[in-house]
Amino acid sequence: MTGHVGRVKNPEDIAVIGAGIGGLCTAARLAKAGHNVTIFEASNRTGGKCRTEWIGRYAFDTGPSLLTLPAVYRDFFQRTGDVMGRVLEIEEVNPSFDYRFHDGKSVKFANLSRKKTLASIEQSLGLEAASEWNRIMLQAEAMWDVSREPFIESELKSPVSLL
Repeated sequence: MTGHVGRVKNPEDIAVIGAGIGGLCTAARLAKAGHNVTIFEASNRTGGKCRTEWIGRYAFDTGPSLLTLPAVYRDFFQRTGDVMGRVLEIEEVNPSFDYRFHDGKSVKFANLSRKKTLASIEQSLGLEAASEWNRIMLQAEAMWDVSREPFIESELKSPVSLL
């Protein structure tokens, strides 16, 4: 991440629409810079889609279920005046996913292990499914390699900078 949140000379009143993770982080950075921020949220709770709904003993994530880029969150806490480890603890969950299908089949995705995930897919769904999943992951890695710096690590100064 680039840039620095400093105090503004002329604070403004700013409205942030939505108290999801993006809205809350935006509001915190604006407030840290010295602006007067008001957050407007239609729901009766904050967090947006980042929550869990329980049905019996089963938990269903309604939004993000992975912390794919911990460095982005560490950067946010640093820029707003705290250390992430003092506020929250990140704990590895294994397996990352346990998919269960109507026909009784299931697939477990081991945390950060492509080899174990491929073996699980092959065992449950067959070699062709595992090969297809691996092909898709290789395509995703190629897209990530191209998009990481301009879309994730660079500060967005204007829509033109995305072109």
